[in-house]
Amino acid sequence: MNRDELLALCNLYVRRRGLGVAEVVEVPMPPTLQIVDSYLHAEISESEKNSLLAYVRGGDDSEDEEVGELEEATLAELDDLAG
Repeated sequence: MNRDELLALCNLYVRRRGLGVAEVVEVPMPPTLQIVDSYLHAEISESEKNSLLAYVRGGDDSEDEEVGELEEATLAELDDLAG
């Protein structure tokens, strides 16, 4: 899975998780396996792996946190590396 596909998968997961239960029939499984697999196959860096894992887990620990907010620096790095 390339960076663009992985980021799209994470974005889809975060958007669906943010919707109310009545709006979504089923929330997909977190893409953590795909993230780790991409890291193990050297498709993403360790910092990208950590950022994406934090992104898909965002908001689980505190209601005050912005759910699924990916750091601007990480987005810029992903964009630069993708193309």
